[in-house]
Amino acid sequence: MKRNSFRNLLRTLAGSGIIAACLCSCGPRHNTLTEAEIADGWQLLFDGKTLDQWKDFNGDSLTQPWHV
Repeated sequence: MKRNSFRNLLRTLAGSGIIAACLCSCGPRHNTLTEAEIADGWQLLFDGKTLDQWKDFNGDSLTQPWHV
């Protein structure tokens, strides 16, 4: 009986958008800069998706085996 009550609660919360809103706004935001960091000249080293602008030490490009 407890299992069904928990499932019903989750369905209710999911249907109302509470879970989605919490997942989107409650956690820390990774791989972003604050306005103050941007103003101080900070730059992100990794965009989270590609290795664009990365290159080997003393090289002009990024060679194998690096990948995302």
